[in-house]
Amino acid sequence: MGRIIVAGLIMALLGVLAWGLERAIVPTLLEIGQAQVTMLANEVISHTITNKVVRLVQYRDLIHFDQDSSGDIVYMQANTMEISRVEMIALSSLQESLRTLEAYRIHIPLGQLTGSRLFATAGPRIPVTIYPLAEVRTKVRDEFDAVGINQTRHNIFLDVDLQMGIVIPLLRTETTLENSFLLSSVIIQGRVPSTYVHIHR
Repeated sequence: MGRIIVAGLIMALLGVLAWGLERAIVPTLLEIGQAQVTMLANEVISHTITNKVVRLVQYRDLIHFDQDSSGDIVYMQANTMEISRVEMIALSSLQESLRTLEAYRIHIPLGQLTGSRLFATAGPRIPVTIYPLAEVRTKVRDEFDAVGINQTRHNIFLDVDLQMGIVIPLLRTETTLENSFLLSSVIIQGRVPSTYVHIHR
């Protein structure tokens, strides 16, 4: 009878220790995992958009405009078909690139969870697996900024939103990545035509 009680107390103690250890480690592990996944995914996204989208875009292909005899722009119109094409190219390129991260696994040394540089590489390595989810969105938008007397900069951006699934032992979570890339920028002399409608607004 006494042995059963002792065994029960030991099991209970081990359970409490395991519960406390999990509460102490899991949030830190999740934070480190999210940081590494975000860094890795951002590198893939940036490389893809820079090499497969930005290099292909010309301002004159996205925006049609007319000028008067003094050089002022009197008419501006977004080329919605070309803008949609750019968004589709970005989306398909990202989906292709992100396949390289499917079930991609990184390993975090247990010592890194202590926050100590001395033990950062010590201990067994805990696997963290990445799963790109279906939620990838691309959208072209624009902004106008005053840059001088009677001068305006017209910036055209590509926004990329992506959801990533992260799996660590006994836990699965998701993180959202948001990035903006400058596709094109020009300086407009004179006033911006009042009839211009912003992209996707």
